[in-house]
Order: sequence, then structure tokens, then C-alpha cells
Amino acid sequence: MQDSGNSFMLSIRHQIYNAILVGTYQQAFDEVKQVLCSAEAASLTTDSWTSICTENYIAITAHYVIADFRLGSCLLQCIRYTERHTADNLCTELCRVITEWSLEEKLVAVVTDNAANVTAAIGQLQQTDGCWTVKHLPCFAHTLNLDVQQAVQSINDLKTKVKNIVTYFHQSTAAAAKLEELQEQIRPNQRPLKLKNDVVMRCSPYPLKIQPTPHRGEGSGNVQVEDCLLELLHQ
Repeated sequence: MQDSGNSFMLSIRHQIYNAILVGTYQQAFDEVKQVLCSAEAASLTTDSWTSICTENYIAITAHYVIADFRLGSCLLQCIRYTERHTADNLCTELCRVITEWSLEEKLVAVVTDNAANVTAAIGQLQQTDGCWTVKHLPCFAHTLNLDVQQAVQSINDLKTKVKNIVTYFHQSTAAAAKLEELQEQIRPNQRPLKLKNDVVMRCSPYPLKIQPTPHRGEGSGNVQVEDCLLELLHQ
């Protein structure tokens, strides 16, 4: 740094924020708002999640069709949200975003998950001025996932056994290495498959076993990957 002379100065954080980020954000804000103003109608999707640092975030995305019939989407906000997730608070946040982006006269639908507090928040939104005709559309993937979760209650015992198998291989590097070795013997020159466990809130529920599972061919001597698991479990 000394060799560079006095002509170079390190920008400190607040200088970068004030000189670059604020101006860049305002420019992007104006461009997106102009696009939304040109759209005849718009819909919103919104969801929240908790980060690995136990911080909650809420995102709201707008979807619209522009003049040449191209579908457009833009993220309106993704903010850390520290308020309680009551229907009143969520409705207030949605109203704030709708007003900020001048969507009162063109909002036609809001897509969310099926959580009771979110459903109640949209119900309150529909009672506010200018939003009486806004439709609430539950997310199809989330609704389908809930149906599947309900349906698989009849195989809870099997789910538990499979989850225990997957957890065992995820926690034991020696077992995982052995499983990979067996796959290489059975399926040479093919990439080893990985075990997946189910995550309830994912939209593709219950990958209960290695996918895809190789089929047992008649007279081929091929063995299914489940046989590898059984062999390992009996060792």
C-alpha cells in the first residue's frame, strides 16, 4: 500500500454504501417501478423462512405480463423480519409493499402457502380499500405436498426404518464409503448414487430410497441397491 503513493485511498464501508449502493438501489427501484407501472395487472407470491443463523426473512415477488406478452417477475423485497408472524402484522407488511410499488389498482392475486396465519392475513388484505377483488391462490406444490404428507401416514413404520437407514449412512463415513464401493462393483463406470432423506417442507416429498433404483434384469445377475443396504446392515 505504501508503494502506491497517496493517489490511492481505501474506501471505507459507509463511503461505499452512500456513494454506490444507495444510488444503485434507487436506479434499480425506479426501473422496476416503471416496468410495473406499464403492466396492466400483477400478482404477488410471498413466503418466509428462517436462516441457519436463526434469522427470519420475508420475500415478496411480483409477476406480470408486459406489452409483448412476455411474462416478467421481479423481487420486490427480501428483508429480515423481526415482528411476530400474526395475521395483522403480515397484512400490514403486504399493504406497505403494495403501496410502495403502486400496485393497489392492478393487483389481482396473491399466492402463498397454506399456513393459517398467512391465509388470515390475505383475508384481511381483501377487506382493505382497493383489494376487494384480490384472489388468494394457495401454492399448488405446497398443497400437493400436504396431501402427500397426509397420505403417507399409513406407512409411518416404513418411513421410520428408511429414515434410520439414511441417517446411518449420513453419519458414518465408513459406511458411506462401503456403500459407494458396492455400487461401483454392481454398476461399474456409473456415478455412485446418493441416499436422500425426506424434508417435510420440500415440494418433492419422501425420496425414500436411492433414486433412480437400478432394476433387477432377468438372468443378468444385477442386484438392486437395496440389497447393498441390507448387506451393510447385516455386517
